[in-house]
Amino acid sequence: MEVLILSVFVFNDDDEYYHLVDRRGREVKGAYWEEIPQILSGVFVIKNSEVYTVIGDIVKNLEADKVLNIINFWVYYIRDGKQYVSRLEPLGLKFKAKSEIEIEQIGFLSHNGCVVMQHGEWVIYQADFGVLTKDSSTPHVTITADSVINIIKKGFTTEYIKTLVDENDYETLSVIKRVNVNELWSIANKDFINMIKKLYELTDTYSTERIGDSMGLKPHVVSVLMQYLEIKDFTT
Repeated sequence: MEVLILSVFVFNDDDEYYHLVDRRGREVKGAYWEEIPQILSGVFVIKNSEVYTVIGDIVKNLEADKVLNIINFWVYYIRDGKQYVSRLEPLGLKFKAKSEIEIEQIGFLSHNGCVVMQHGEWVIYQADFGVLTKDSSTPHVTITADSVINIIKKGFTTEYIKTLVDENDYETLSVIKRVNVNELWSIANKDFINMIKKLYELTDTYSTERIGDSMGLKPHVVSVLMQYLEIKDFTT
């Protein structure tokens, strides 16, 4: 496949900021940074209280005072002093925040659902096309000292996984105490972009369903990611 190479950001000599550009190569009003921001979940960048895609569209239906992070197509943010998460769902080539839930803490944000603390208890939700359904099943996650880093990179937090570890497993609990969730999520977002680039090269060979299965993504999300890469090579 031939990719149309367009810059995601351009440096403006007049104000000395990096500006996000749209699919026509024009600067997006208000979307600028002193340093190039990290691309999250493959296609998003944060600007204070707003989220943009790498092709220059603002994510709709997101009301936030400050966006804190994005991983696995979940956006985590604060509004009026309260914490929320929402799913980032594609509508054509644009994205919309859906299924907002107020939370006290994040436990796990995955492509297929989430674990969050509400009213002092961990609650599991399954996500399907923007609809969240409570799941009463018991999580079965084997956590050892050697697996902590990889587990957190998948979207877990230390607050949650330490509740899944035997209280006498001091080695694992010690590792959990030392790691930095935001740093590991940052690495996970970089790894995700590298995965997108590799899978794009296979789109002539494999279906979006098969690619989605390998990434843990819905086929329609994979299709959007591949279309984005045909507009801009944001993996470089």
